[in-house]
Amino acid sequence: MNLHDIKKILFLDEKLPVREEGIGYPRVEAILNTFCELGHSVTFFPMHLSKNDPSIVSRFPGIEVIDRVYGSFEEFAKTNRTFYDAVFISRPHNFRMSHKFLKKHFKKSLLIYDAEAVFYIREELRCKVKGLKSNSRRIDRLKKSEFGLLRKADFIFTVSNLEKDIVSSACGDIPVRVLSHCLRPGSRKKNSKTGKDCVFWAVFRFPSRPMRTLCFIF
Repeated sequence: MNLHDIKKILFLDEKLPVREEGIGYPRVEAILNTFCELGHSVTFFPMHLSKNDPSIVSRFPGIEVIDRVYGSFEEFAKTNRTFYDAVFISRPHNFRMSHKFLKKHFKKSLLIYDAEAVFYIREELRCKVKGLKSNSRRIDRLKKSEFGLLRKADFIFTVSNLEKDIVSSACGDIPVRVLSHCLRPGSRKKNSKTGKDCVFWAVFRFPSRPMRTLCFIF
């Protein structure tokens, strides 16, 4: 099966994307909406199995959202084993948690992994930003574990050409494509002198989440 044959998609992530909670969520929201616009039938399975906020669910009218009907992903996989053409998974811990059930119950489904970040690189950068001493052995273990997981996918998306090159070199013949962040540029009056040729930094803090920093260039 290739991407052109896909009709029914199972989407696995921690929870429905709430764009206000992180810079990666608008991208996930755009992917879900694009699948629907292309005419695919989409089912979203929240790996946390928490109660979905009706106001958030209402943002995705064309998507079936699984809501506490199943006690675990394994139970869901057993019940729906032949229904989906493809499974789209985001984040390594979700892939690691679900992989054995996907291979057992979705043998004919195309397994698409969304590498919304290469996590061993993220960990290296986190140590540099915080001034922490990076443990090279630990980073190597993370890298080996992450690439070992990626090699189990049939198709991989990354968010940049740099990460595409890194993943491609480690994953052999597995197709890797770039699916970047969705940025919607605002507008400024042509004759406005305010804010011209300057950089504006905005810092956002969310409860129980890392600090987010955005940069706007005028």
